[in-house]
Amino acid sequence: MTTLSPGSTQTEFFDVVGTKEAGVGNFQTSEHVVRTLLSTLDRRNPPPDVILGSSNKLNVFASRFLPRRLLISTTAKIMQPKEA
Repeated sequence: MTTLSPGSTQTEFFDVVGTKEAGVGNFQTSEHVVRTLLSTLDRRNPPPDVILGSSNKLNVFASRFLPRRLLISTTAKIMQPKEA
């Protein structure tokens, strides 16, 4: 079993919720996410988890050390749409 945490991916989700311009870093395509997962699963000993996206990796790493309230408020700030 492998868990996938794709991070910011170009889907209609962001159009629907209205955060397309959120400061969540670079969006990756769903094709890239699928290719990465499939190549990981093709390995002889795949890892138990795959984390894509730099901000997603940083958030997962920080969650080991920072209080949950701080993580939540920081993630909320990152996800806010950029003002013009």
